[in-house]
Amino acid sequence: MNNVGVCESMLGDPGGLDRVRESMRLAEESGDAEAIGRAYSNLPATLAMYLRHGEAAEISNRGREVSRRLGAPGYEWFHAANEASSLAELGRYEDAEALAQESLEHTRTVKAAPGIANAGATLVQTLLPRGRYEEAREIMDEIVPIARGLGGNEFLALCLRLEAELELARGNINAARLAIQEALDVVLATPAVWHVLELLLPTAQLLPERAEALLERVRPAVRDPAFQATVEEAEGVLYGDRDRFARAADIYRSFDVSYREARCRLESGDLDRARELIRRFGLENGPLGARLREIESANL
Repeated sequence: MNNVGVCESMLGDPGGLDRVRESMRLAEESGDAEAIGRAYSNLPATLAMYLRHGEAAEISNRGREVSRRLGAPGYEWFHAANEASSLAELGRYEDAEALAQESLEHTRTVKAAPGIANAGATLVQTLLPRGRYEEAREIMDEIVPIARGLGGNEFLALCLRLEAELELARGNINAARLAIQEALDVVLATPAVWHVLELLLPTAQLLPERAEALLERVRPAVRDPAFQATVEEAEGVLYGDRDRFARAADIYRSFDVSYREARCRLESGDLDRARELIRRFGLENGPLGARLREIESANL
């Protein structure tokens, strides 16, 4: 039930969330530590696909406590990284950074490759928006080789997407294009839709000639506002359409994902709201602060 629910969700069916919730209930009734650990990992990850980060963070936090009681530290620190990822999406960068760093330190001590890749990627998610590029690059240099060893959408494609975003922010366009090209090669070898969705925006920014084919693959699966927002934003980049950015920003705001909202507010022309978010969440030194200054200079 857990596997089916996750796969349904990845194919764009939000009804898969109900199946994953039910699988967690059954896992808890069973008392099996492995089943419980997997359930507390997969439900927040699936909620995060649909931008339900508040609930995802809460369940991950509860999963940490449950795994600790069950004596399953591997799961405990995987849940911690998942929680940190959702906290970062909600703009709680300091809390997310501390938790991701703690998770990374623990997984390093036991040399758990999946945990290192997961926690390291999450730590980069907390550093990149705030412009701490050199620190983020050091972490990427550690986790990309590990992710290559693990392969697949969950680890390698995620790390390559982050690498593309980081190198784009650093101004290394060719390196960013190479990373997103490799990520596409990994993801397009599978039928999953959500992983393609995750690559839409950087592909539209870096390889626009390939973005329309991705959109054709994703559009039939858009049944939830979270998926719609990502499609609207990517289309905004491709077609230079402020209205699409504005619609995406409104959806992101409904999910309280501030960074995504601010990114779209900038491109929609709503600089006052974008400026407010950038200042509130300390994003002046990151990509959004740089983009705001670029737009303001062009308007002088």
